[in-house]
Amino acid sequence: MTPGIGVVMSSRSTASANGTLVNNVTNLTGPCWVSLVQNGTNFSGYYSADGNNWTLVGTTTVSMTGTEYIG
Repeated sequence: MTPGIGVVMSSRSTASANGTLVNNVTNLTGPCWVSLVQNGTNFSGYYSADGNNWTLVGTTTVSMTGTEYIG
């Protein structure tokens, strides 16, 4: 979450690859909560203005062959 861009969800295919934009949501003001939900190799990103009502930003599939780090 940034004031100029909003909420951005991106992913990369390998540890050394450049990030690829999945989706972004603009015209948001803080504070804003973000959540990343994993279901197997599918990841969904959400944002919320109140921590209770969540809006989907985007979904991506990430091939995983070992230990993965998110953050």
